[in-house]
Amino acid sequence: MTQHLAYLILGLGAGAALSLLACGVVLTERASGMVNFAHAAMGMYLAHAFYEFRETGDLVLPIVGLPARVHLLPRPTVATAVVVMVVYAAFLGAAVYLLVFRRLAKAPALARVVASIGLFLYLWAMVGLRFPNPPAIRRILPSRAVQILGHPVFQDRLWSAVVAVVVTALLWATFRFARFGLATIAASESRKGAELTGINSSAVALVNWMLATVLAGVAIVLI
Repeated sequence: MTQHLAYLILGLGAGAALSLLACGVVLTERASGMVNFAHAAMGMYLAHAFYEFRETGDLVLPIVGLPARVHLLPRPTVATAVVVMVVYAAFLGAAVYLLVFRRLAKAPALARVVASIGLFLYLWAMVGLRFPNPPAIRRILPSRAVQILGHPVFQDRLWSAVVAVVVTALLWATFRFARFGLATIAASESRKGAELTGINSSAVALVNWMLATVLAGVAIVLI
């Protein structure tokens, strides 16, 4: 039994990251009625952008035709990098929803699946173009090992699990009690019915996409 608990604790880091990704997938599914197959790819791009900004102060843009990077800060810290990543992730989620998936709201499910796979391939290619040399990865959480049940466990795994539990609890409370969460559930059940009751389903979907993309970025950064 002790050995099983030890393996459970050792897997907390990966489990926490996967749970954060799963929360984001659920948010986009409730917002748009589809599974976003590019969700992890969005997090992958944001993680690359986060660590690149942490090292150089440059914000790397994924849009062809725009400058590849914009210099924002000469000496970024972990705190400023986290703030920039969260804001950047929210803007990326809003752009993806407004430019792609909002226009496909009434399209067949297959069309939306193809669009998400296309977005996945686009972001995968942009990572190769924008980051030919992967950025240096410096831990943002404490990494000292502690002994649990006789096994060394890195503290960043434990902190990742705490983040996942807190985020999951906040999302549960939001969808259980908050007006926004109830509006999201109503819009996912019947978009037209929700709008008849005064709910702006497009605005609700936009916010959910922004939150989901932030969760994707946080999950891959923690990985």
